[in-house]
Amino acid sequence: MNELQSLLKELGCKTPPDEITSERRETILEFLKMETEYRRQHRIKRLLTMSGIKQIKTLEQFDWHFNPKISKEDIMSFVNSPWIEQAFNLVLIGDSGLGKSHIAVSILCGAPHKMDYVELPVMLSKIYVPLLSRINPAIPYFFP
Repeated sequence: MNELQSLLKELGCKTPPDEITSERRETILEFLKMETEYRRQHRIKRLLTMSGIKQIKTLEQFDWHFNPKISKEDIMSFVNSPWIEQAFNLVLIGDSGLGKSHIAVSILCGAPHKMDYVELPVMLSKIYVPLLSRINPAIPYFFP
């Protein structure tokens, strides 16, 4: 399958590639590439908005010298492992200010599918407040 055919299929176009004249193929191919990139950027923006991540961070921006206990090799081997494809849970534990959020957001931004970023206080409130509300109806429950 050539690039034009692949992009037509990916974008859900019904026109068979054979019906596109050779003089128009290059223009259409460039347009399809641009549309694919636009959709990718739009998807990232939409998923970031849904996730609650306020700022995009990358692993390239991370200061690996700030905390020598965080091994760049370990993080990068993890990012390139099957974990990302299989979408397992990840919990980063450590003191404040070590870069856990930066690393987590970087992993999320590069993920091939939808993932959620939840900080511990929010996660605990979503788990325990509903449970407490069932035990004692006087405790307010504000989460959907």
